[in-house]
Amino acid sequence: MRNRIVFIVTILMMVGLSLPLTAQDEDDIIPAPAGQIVFSSAMAGDGQHIALINTDGTNEILIADLDGNDVTPRWALNGQFLIFNSRGLGDTPYRVDADGENLMPAASVSGFSPNLGPDGKTLTFMTSSNVHIATLNSEEAIPVTSESFSYIPFWSPDGDLIVYGNQSGSGAGTEQQETIRVISPDGSEPEILHTVTGDLEGLVWSRDGEYIAFGLDDGTLGAVYLIEVATGEVIQLTDDSAYFATQPSFSPDGQWVAFQYRTLASANDGSSLCNATTDSIFIIDINGENLQRVTDEGACYPDWRPDIRGQ
Repeated sequence: MRNRIVFIVTILMMVGLSLPLTAQDEDDIIPAPAGQIVFSSAMAGDGQHIALINTDGTNEILIADLDGNDVTPRWALNGQFLIFNSRGLGDTPYRVDADGENLMPAASVSGFSPNLGPDGKTLTFMTSSNVHIATLNSEEAIPVTSESFSYIPFWSPDGDLIVYGNQSGSGAGTEQQETIRVISPDGSEPEILHTVTGDLEGLVWSRDGEYIAFGLDDGTLGAVYLIEVATGEVIQLTDDSAYFATQPSFSPDGQWVAFQYRTLASANDGSSLCNATTDSIFIIDINGENLQRVTDEGACYPDWRPDIRGQ
């Protein structure tokens, strides 16, 4: 993926490419493939903690419960452990096994939205208003970007690039012009892929490398969009004026997307925390069909577990 990806940046607009969340007859819905989704749960009412659930909504278990709010969990590529951010413990990245064992700091650094590269040992995260990297158990955060405010970084599946959001454009709040960019882990060859107006709410690369997904709050609608890597086409995956859909995560085969669904009233209350009465996790296929609910209210920041069969 070192060859630069050709994107259609300024010509394609999202309008007219939406895939609305239309109601389907229950008998016509195709179930998502069996698997698991990790998420941040506020269901207990004492902050947010890391939980795991099957994609059919069964067998929910709590796997990490630290002081304060535990958010933005991301799986290691092998699906055996995950990284998350502990907001109550100095915004330290933590790691924990899928069964809840071996809970410990992932590195002695402070940062937001941590995720682990495909090498299984290099973290990327946002700290001091820029994207940084650090090896597991390291005490040193190495800057990658230099444009403030750069955030929500995510590795490409081959580890050659990091995609991230940047808020250096004009405007403020949902009128802010933001860009989606890629950069090499050594900080070279930064490139703008796409420009949006609003707040980016989640940014991920599919594990097959075919799509980048992002959530966007434009002040009126919160929706999930896909960028098709090969063509640069931008596709609006969700479209429901009564809800905000953000924080996307791809299934292992890249054919489904899990996302956070928040009611409009909650989305407009100005809170970035998980709402125990309104937020929940849904899944949908990349054609905008087969919408299915996974969790009850009080669930945020989903991440689909990699396929561990055969390991």
